[in-house]
Amino acid sequence: MIRSTAKDHFIKLVQSPEVSDAISLIQIAETLNEMCINQGTLRDHFAGQAMMAYIAEGKSIRDIPRLAYDMADTMIEARKK
Repeated sequence: MIRSTAKDHFIKLVQSPEVSDAISLIQIAETLNEMCINQGTLRDHFAGQAMMAYIAEGKSIRDIPRLAYDMADTMIEARKK
């Protein structure tokens, strides 16, 4: 259940009150990517990449985890075709 653990950890970090600016979110994205390299799944990697794009777009902090994993799921599906 590494995928679930990484996702849960990521969501807790993003939703914590301390996270309030883009620099903190970028640090979280980098942490997620490091976790993916060491123990994560391709889905987690895709989510980390999508998260950085959503940060750059200025998406809501609360929406980023869901959007990132939705995008990752879409990319996984596209690979099957």
